Amino acid sequence: RTVKAAAASGEVPDMGKRNVMNLLLVGAIGLPATSLVGGYAYFFVPPSAGGGGAGQPAKDKNGNDVKSKEWLKTHLAGDRTLSQGLKGDATYIIVKDDGSIEN
Repeated sequence: RTVKAAAASGEVPDMGKRNVMNLLLVGAIGLPATSLVGGYAYFFVPPSAGGGGAGQPAKDKNGNDVKSKEWLKTHLAGDRTLSQGLKGDATYIIVKDDGSIEN
């Protein structure tokens, strides 16, 4: 007895068709998998704030917004002034020795 290899039949697709089918398979599996992994990753990444310096302004004793440039003109280094912070909580605005407001 001799072993004979089967000849390539006409049912085997050519290489171009195989590449197209592989790309379709990767796309069909990759898109849902990427969206699931993205959703999982977004769960652990905290939301970022918008543009720079977009915090909530502090308010003075009269309820007016505190603007840092105007505040620093009238308050010297080491000054601690009580103001309204987030949700109306009492917060001190402290002027540092270099003339800037402490965070």
